Amino acid sequence: MWHDTLVEITGLLEAVDDTELLRRWHQFVKKTVSESQQPYHLDRIIAEVNELRQTRPPSSIAILDHGCGPASTLIWLAALGYTNVYGVDIGTDFSAHNRLARLCWGRKDNAFASFDGAHLPYQDAQFDLVISQQVLEHVSDACFEAYYREEGRVLRPGGRALHQVPHRLAPYDSHTRTWGLHLLPTPLRTLAMQVRGSEWPDHLHLRWPWIHYRMVRRYIGSPVNLSAERLQQLKQFSYYDGPVELRWLLARLCGLPGIGGLISTLATSVVLLETRTVRRT
Repeated sequence: MWHDTLVEITGLLEAVDDTELLRRWHQFVKKTVSESQQPYHLDRIIAEVNELRQTRPPSSIAILDHGCGPASTLIWLAALGYTNVYGVDIGTDFSAHNRLARLCWGRKDNAFASFDGAHLPYQDAQFDLVISQQVLEHVSDACFEAYYREEGRVLRPGGRALHQVPHRLAPYDSHTRTWGLHLLPTPLRTLAMQVRGSEWPDHLHLRWPWIHYRMVRRYIGSPVNLSAERLQQLKQFSYYDGPVELRWLLARLCGLPGIGGLISTLATSVVLLETRTVRRT
């Protein structure tokens, strides 16, 4: 389902005339709203915005995707009425995205911006929700602390931050499709990658999970680990590459009556870290 959605989003960013773009957008909205099953990997984001919309209209909820890439998540949210979305990334041409936002969402400002990686171009306490989906492993050391500091600055008191963070304790790295190489000293890791006929990506900076906790506590608030909850709800495997069979087995074990909760708790240290943090007042 999500693959088809991505194809449709690509069509929304093509150089077509205004009439055709509006037609495609209305068609996309109709399909998105009528979908009986929401994208599995957005479950936590959907839960957060659904909670916020209980007391406010969706269009008033300010959402920032910090490192949005092609902004597919935000475009999908906008189709559900969350049109007060913002996305930033480094060195990205967002002209087509901003055209979509102006023409189809009625935005007067730029919903998307390219930035320097360290300074968010937004006001203090502007956002209700900040999301970071598997971005921090690509943030350089020079910008790493600023990433958290800026999130704390732009979140309103009581606002929420959702982070998905690949880290060094996970035995499998999906970026390089390798087992354990990220745990090796740099010379050995370099040699192992050369044997495989490739190089370790310059943009990949896997860190220890407790570093994430330290930064979140310093600049935002006390994080809650959601990884065990995600493991217990794991049902769809088409989103994943790598060892799908192992994920299936882990999901079955975490779903066992009684002992499944214990297994999922123990497994949280070696899987993708997912946290929810409320900005302290």
